[in-house]
Amino acid sequence: MTRQTSRVRRWRVWLLVGLLAAVGVIVWRQLGAHRRGAQEGETRDRYATVRRGDFNIALEIDGNLDAIKHHMIRPEPRSGSRGYGLEIVELVENRSAVKTGDLLFRFSDEKHAVELDRLKLELADEQTSLKLAEQDLDMTRAGNLSTIRNANDQLRASEEALSRYEDEDARRKRADLQAAVQTARAKLAQVRTELSVARSQLSTAQMQDPGRVPELEKVVLDKSQAVDAVRDAIDLASSNLRVFKQYDHPQKMRLLQEGRTKAQMDLQRDLVTAAGNLVKDQRIIQNHRARIRQMEEELEQLIAIRKSLVVRAPSDGIVTMGDPQRRAWNQPEELKVGSQVNEGQVLASIPDLSRFLVRVDLPEEFRSRISTGLRAVLRSKAIPNLVMEGRVSLIAAMAQNVVNWDRSSPKIYPVEIATDTMDPRLMPGMTMRVEIIVEQVANVLHVPIEAIFQREGKTFARVKGAVGVEERPVTTGRSSNSFVEILSGLEEGERVALYQAGLAK
Repeated sequence: MTRQTSRVRRWRVWLLVGLLAAVGVIVWRQLGAHRRGAQEGETRDRYATVRRGDFNIALEIDGNLDAIKHHMIRPEPRSGSRGYGLEIVELVENRSAVKTGDLLFRFSDEKHAVELDRLKLELADEQTSLKLAEQDLDMTRAGNLSTIRNANDQLRASEEALSRYEDEDARRKRADLQAAVQTARAKLAQVRTELSVARSQLSTAQMQDPGRVPELEKVVLDKSQAVDAVRDAIDLASSNLRVFKQYDHPQKMRLLQEGRTKAQMDLQRDLVTAAGNLVKDQRIIQNHRARIRQMEEELEQLIAIRKSLVVRAPSDGIVTMGDPQRRAWNQPEELKVGSQVNEGQVLASIPDLSRFLVRVDLPEEFRSRISTGLRAVLRSKAIPNLVMEGRVSLIAAMAQNVVNWDRSSPKIYPVEIATDTMDPRLMPGMTMRVEIIVEQVANVLHVPIEAIFQREGKTFARVKGAVGVEERPVTTGRSSNSFVEILSGLEEGERVALYQAGLAK
């Protein structure tokens, strides 16, 4: 029984080993077939890995490289308001390489030479007129000095007369009149005393010595007449004093004060007249000097212009005829020998090759998608391996027609993109491929846009699996020219085949 059980077990083991071997052969053959199919698929397809990360949505457009700064070549506007036209008698060829100091333009100086001679003659005449005016000023000053001196003398004399009268004559006259009154009054007192004595003597004589009465009566009469005479003298002296105080002195003072006032007014009038004459002559001199300064400045300008009628290159570079700030259709006629140009007119430019910008004509339908400050990637078609960074620095405020005179032509917004990249191979005028980064898609699943294809209104991707490639429906989000966002249908790390025409049917 035990031996039979052992044989059954060995038979089962061998059967299991045989089955496992058969299964292994089948699996090995199938894996080989799948491996050969995968290898054949890999020879037909390129694959990309589904990644999580960032990508940029960019607006791609062509532009032209230009220098940020141009050395503008123009005749210096030094002739003020005269604004003479300039005739070109020599000029450098357009787009010539020049060195600092090389001749760019030479202009005719015939008109300036004629004007220079005319100004020299006018300046000489004006300088002669100035000398005559200065002589007139000296004569006016001398006349003013004499007139004012006489007026001062008259004022001084009137003031001295008034002062002398107030301080001396009037006081002396008043004192004399007052003394006369006082003397008369003293005389009256004396005569009255003598009359009283005579009357007393007459009374005594009438009682004691009648023989003397006639004599004494005559004495009394004489004394009475003397008193009357003295009284008349007092009245006269008092009247003289009163007349002096009330009439003579005020009238004399008024006359002297009026004389002083008249002298003061005469002096003031002479001072004003002298000042007016002086100002008049000085203004004439100032006008002459101003005209002389103006003429001298014009002479200096003309001399400087004659020296600057040869315009030389301010730096090394390539000289380009025309104004770089104007479009080609708005440039003036071609410059040549004999062309007439204006002072201050931009004739040519030499770009500064140290800093660049890219000028782009942005179609108006894309205007709402960009703003200043957006980052841009710049590639030169002439230098394929050069990639530069830049930012949108300027967007025109208004759109303009591509063809200015044709209002039906498409409208564009001139845009400038600044870059700090410096490379000796860069030259103004190069065509640049510009990618303006309008949006940065961050931390999303994304695949190359070639990995996605459409069929019957649905979106698919071809996903590489362990046993081959399967088509899988996916949901996409935002996309750029290179990548597309995957919302569902793929997992990070999966491999997807890049789309080839003819395989997705």
